[in-house]
Amino acid sequence: MIQPAGGLQMIQYYPLARKIHRLCVLGMVVFGLIMGTTGSLMKYAQFVVVAMPSVDLLLARKIHNTMSPFFAIIFGIMMVSGGYMYLYPWFLKRSQKKKENLPRS
Repeated sequence: MIQPAGGLQMIQYYPLARKIHRLCVLGMVVFGLIMGTTGSLMKYAQFVVVAMPSVDLLLARKIHNTMSPFFAIIFGIMMVSGGYMYLYPWFLKRSQKKKENLPRS
């Protein structure tokens, strides 16, 4: 397939955005489970100390702090790709209206 001179067309970005968004959703599930588990351990520290004395709360805090930048980056990428997919139909309608309004030769 020959690429147009301007690079990728908008219709070619949509499948790419979907793939990126799906990968980010999987990343959010994995990182969300880790962040949720470690966050809950830290929130209910008094219960964890009594009920599960073998759990290291400092390690949970370190894991939570280490994972949070990755979680934020994945979340940001997911927001951008999801926003593009949300606005894509509007862009498509707008470009079709522009084509219809062009004078015919």
